[in-house]
Amino acid sequence: MRTKFIKAAVVSGIDSLPSDPIVIVSPNKEGSRAFLTSDIAEYQEAVVVREAIGIKVTSHFISPITLAEAFTHVPEHRRSLARDVNVFLVVEIYAEREPDEVQEIDGTLLTYMGFNADSLRSTADSLQRAALSGISLAFPGSVSPSFRDLAEGICFAIDPASNRRIYHVHPRVSSSIQRLAAMTVSDAQEAHEFASALCNNPNLESIARLLHESSRQSGNGLLKFMAAWTALEVLVNKLAHTYEPSEEQPKTEPAMIYRFRNIANALSPLSASQDVESFMAVRTARNTFMHSMKTEISSLPSDRARDLVRRYLRLHIHRL
Repeated sequence: MRTKFIKAAVVSGIDSLPSDPIVIVSPNKEGSRAFLTSDIAEYQEAVVVREAIGIKVTSHFISPITLAEAFTHVPEHRRSLARDVNVFLVVEIYAEREPDEVQEIDGTLLTYMGFNADSLRSTADSLQRAALSGISLAFPGSVSPSFRDLAEGICFAIDPASNRRIYHVHPRVSSSIQRLAAMTVSDAQEAHEFASALCNNPNLESIARLLHESSRQSGNGLLKFMAAWTALEVLVNKLAHTYEPSEEQPKTEPAMIYRFRNIANALSPLSASQDVESFMAVRTARNTFMHSMKTEISSLPSDRARDLVRRYLRLHIHRL
């Protein structure tokens, strides 16, 4: 039985959309897509249910029949959500569903849907990550996108037999942009271009995954920097085979700096010298910290590393 699974995450920071919905990525999988929508009423029930349950994470889909009483306790949250949220990022995927299983837990009957949870979660997370990364790359430099755990992601399924929603509490995942911004048609087109490239290219998707992880670690400066540096390192190593060197490697120059210099000369010749200096500063900070452990974690150049990754990932995707 084919069932439509929907994962909706609150997106903080996008003030308005040029149209509704905005499809960010739609890979070559029947029915799968990730899109932005301001149709809050369509998805706020799912968010309210998540708050009503009061559970952080579960791996099952739960029948809404058991949640009727919980709905009566959260009217204030529903009104608050309507005031504070403008946009949802929604992921839709289709999957085969096995017969339901009913279990009794603490005197409550719960209906569990049979499905390949790992595969479903992996597909949904991959689409969402590509969409968030595409949005991040598309916004102009004056808007600094970052991903932070500001809201709960909600997932629910449409029961094909009864057309009922069956809710799932999902781990925290959302995106935030540091100041409110209106998404333009151009932003939406670029987000679609970037997200599609990331979704269809596993090599680039791994870089987006690391950028996402760096952005999530706002409270852990070391992990934030190491994820950003690793993303930069992976980017350089993967693109080094795409852009032929314009000059031979000096014997005294480290291979990583030589590779980045070639990439910078190919993709952004006007700013190549300045970008190479930034890259060298990030690399020096990484080496100093790893070898001596004397550097203050708060001084690690995470933002500079992420800016280099984001900019050169954008430039490379435009070349594809």
